[in-house]
Amino acid sequence: KITSPTVIPTGTVTFSVGYTSLGTAQLSGGTAKFTTTSLPVGASRVKVTYSGNSNIAQSSAVVLQTVQ
Repeated sequence: KITSPTVIPTGTVTFSVGYTSLGTAQLSGGTAKFTTTSLPVGASRVKVTYSGNSNIAQSSAVVLQTVQ
């Protein structure tokens, strides 16, 4: 979820592991949803990057995703 105190964020979010892009998702109401079958069993550090727009700067965060 991407938030701003002044505008509703729009644009795309990219999901990647290391240097490998898993894919992108379009924001809808500030939320992007992405599903993949590309992660191996175990823990992966998934980087989520918001490309930004004319009102909001680019940003990123890392989440630990565990596949059982």
